[in-house]
Amino acid sequence: MLSEILEIIVPKGWFLKVTPGTKYITIGGAIASDVHGKNHHIDGCFSEFVLEFRLFLPSGDIVTVKKGDELFYATCGGMGLTGIILDAKIQLKKINSKNIKQTIIKTKNLQETFEAFEKYANTRYSVAWIDCLAKGKNSGEVY
Repeated sequence: MLSEILEIIVPKGWFLKVTPGTKYITIGGAIASDVHGKNHHIDGCFSEFVLEFRLFLPSGDIVTVKKGDELFYATCGGMGLTGIILDAKIQLKKINSKNIKQTIIKTKNLQETFEAFEKYANTRYSVAWIDCLAKGKNSGEVY
């Protein structure tokens, strides 16, 4: 699971290059779903940082699949239809600290939220929480 991997790599100064919204999935699940994180607009999906993996095929064979292979691209985002991912080699990202420096930008509606995303498009990580119960000028309507 990603949680187990993070427990090992973060204290050593490493992090996953792409992290989904939960750490309670497996590496195989991250590959099969080709998950993305809060940095998708800059770094892409999980598969961008997968070098190779071993795949247990429906035939019973085990093959090593490398980036560039047709089976690699069929498996990444293939939701498990090509077989079971047994293990993988992935690239990691060097980090200076386990802490995150964040900037909070409050917006009043979706239009302001979209404008903020445009303004900070080069910021590596970004996320928005939307109040779906807001009414009137603070609603999700774009003006």
